[in-house]
Formats: sequence, C-alpha cells, structure tokens
Amino acid sequence: MASTPPAYRFPTQIVAHRGDHTHAEENTLAAFTAAIESGADGIELDVRRSRDGILLVFHDAELEGQPLAALTWAEIRARKPTIPTLEEVLLQVGGKIALDLELKEAGYEEQLLALISKQLSPAACVLTSFLPQVVRRLKELLRRGDLDPAFQVGLLVEAQPAGSPLAYCREVGADFLAPHYSWLNLPFLAAAAQARIPLYVWTVNDPEIMAFCLRPPVGEVRGLITDLPSLALHIRAQLWAVS
Repeated sequence: MASTPPAYRFPTQIVAHRGDHTHAEENTLAAFTAAIESGADGIELDVRRSRDGILLVFHDAELEGQPLAALTWAEIRARKPTIPTLEEVLLQVGGKIALDLELKEAGYEEQLLALISKQLSPAACVLTSFLPQVVRRLKELLRRGDLDPAFQVGLLVEAQPAGSPLAYCREVGADFLAPHYSWLNLPFLAAAAQARIPLYVWTVNDPEIMAFCLRPPVGEVRGLITDLPSLALHIRAQLWAVS
C-alpha cells in the first residue's frame, strides 16, 4: 500500500536538500535519517540510473572520473558503498517524511513512476527536473490512467527563461515551479499567486531569505529547500509563534 507522511502543520514545508548533511554525507541513508530526526517536513534527493538499469541516489554525473551511467550497479557500489538505490531509500524513509525526487536525466521516467506508485501516495512526494522534456514525459505518463494523476511534477529553473518564467512553467505542463532563491521578490511572489503556481525555492541557506519565504502571511512558497533544515525550522517556529 502506498504510504503517506504525517500531515503538515505549516503552509511552507522545510525540505532538507540531499538530506540533513550537517553531520552526514549528502544523499545517503544516514543523511535522510538525520533529516527525519531534525523534524524536517521533506527531503530533496537526486535520482540517476546505472548502466544495468538500477535507479540510485547520487548528485554527480560522474564517479571517480567515469560517467555513472556507464557503470553497473555492482561497480558503483564497490567504488562508493554509501550510494543507496532509490528502492532502499523508499524502504527506509518512505511514509516517514515527504520526498522531492529530482530526475537528473531523461529516459527512466516510466521506471521511476512504476516504483514510487507502489510505495508512495501523491501526498508523500513531488517530482522535479531541470529538463523540460522530463517534466513533459512524466505528465504524459501520469495522464495515461494506470498511474495516479495526482502526483505533482515541478520544473526546476536557475537562469530565468526569456519572457515570463510562470508562463514557461505552464507551457511545459508543470504543476509548480522550483526557482533559485535569487528570483525572490514581492512582485514575483504576487505574480505566482495570481497565476496560482506554487513555488519550491532552492537552495535557501541565508536566515533573512528563509524568513522572507516563511513569514506569514505566506504567498505561493510551498517548499523551502535548504542545506540547513534545523535553522529553517527554528526560524519558522519563531515566526509563527508570534503571528
């Protein structure tokens, strides 16, 4: 049965970027466990695939100078035993905390959806990618009818596209936009609210920017992705205690 994490108490979720890697290696089971223990609402993690088709959690495209996609899972595990498979992550933390799964490459969208649909409910995760073709493919697969169409797919963006980034989000078919924090200002938040496009903002480590995202009343910032989840949680608790 698909699992669902505990309900959220606040409108803006604190999402631990690659887990809580303050005292643990990023994108590892230890970092994901630490994120749960910190009280974070969610975990952002990176998904890639080995040469023999195993979905794994790792940020970089290369390992020891070789493309990760050119190595078998056995070769990858032998070189870096701390890299987990996505299935291992789902078994350990699925249902305990929300997940933000970033697809780093195209080509395994159907495989990923088949895996998560067995273990996670749409309330338990979101899917993101910098690649518009991946966002479009995920949405296409979710419309087929054999998967739950309620899974939310977001477009990650760093450099602002020509024209309106919110219009580009709609053009790609994404359910939400995940912009770099440098985009944040009141006019942009107002435009997102008017367009009814939720935002997941990355990677926010500055306390003042955290407060800007978290301070009530909240606009369309649904998720704050940060390397410092404990700090963000502390700031959120202070802001909402006096709101």
